Amino acid sequence: MPYLKDGTEEEKKEFLDLCIYRKGAYDSTDDVASVFEELKEKEAKLGEGGKVNRLFYFAIPPTVFVPMGKSIKEAVIDRAGESVGWSPLIVEKPFGKDSESFQELLSDMKALYSEDYIYCIDHFLGKEMVQNLLILQFSNAIFEPLWNRNHVKSVTITFKENFGTKGRGGYFDSYGIIRDVIQNHLLQVMSLVAMEPPVKVTGEGSANYIHDCVLGQYLAAPDGSKVAYTEDDTVPDDSVTPTFATIVL
Repeated sequence: MPYLKDGTEEEKKEFLDLCIYRKGAYDSTDDVASVFEELKEKEAKLGEGGKVNRLFYFAIPPTVFVPMGKSIKEAVIDRAGESVGWSPLIVEKPFGKDSESFQELLSDMKALYSEDYIYCIDHFLGKEMVQNLLILQFSNAIFEPLWNRNHVKSVTITFKENFGTKGRGGYFDSYGIIRDVIQNHLLQVMSLVAMEPPVKVTGEGSANYIHDCVLGQYLAAPDGSKVAYTEDDTVPDDSVTPTFATIVL
């Protein structure tokens, strides 16, 4: 487990003993129910009684949010009875592909769950440097008085990765670089950089207008060390999906 960097071997084993992995269909209530039964057995061994908090993290394509949500509701929420505690659904981007599909997906999910059950998150905001932006801007005696248009000519936010789609072409080719990175991760960062001192931190943002946009798609490296985007086996040969974009706001 390369991502478990902290803790002793005993602590890692203790954690892994709590984990289970099962294959199943998104829309199968029976598959989800069988996992739920295993989960209840583990909860019983841990001495959990009364209401139990269970968090459902949707690390799945948005096209299966609704069938997965339906399976969880029927197999877990409805069957758990009085043991149901805090049981949120954590969903990451992309939540739909445009405004219309977003509203349709939200409507379908709200037909299954009340809105306070559904948490839409952006994992990029969990990065330490991003979390520290507000402190850097508003709690630093050096930067705070200078962080304004009178002293800052421009701001450039750059996001670079040194690897390709790595087999994720099926997803990426449907969404492209703007939906995958810019309209969520980078606009969130821009909002934090440009915002006025908040009375309190809320989820509300401000609108900005796109004045110019340049799109591109990466090619193979001249020395052959990197393949082109369309050379990924999961990407169509005639794809015109952008993998690069630069925008002036």
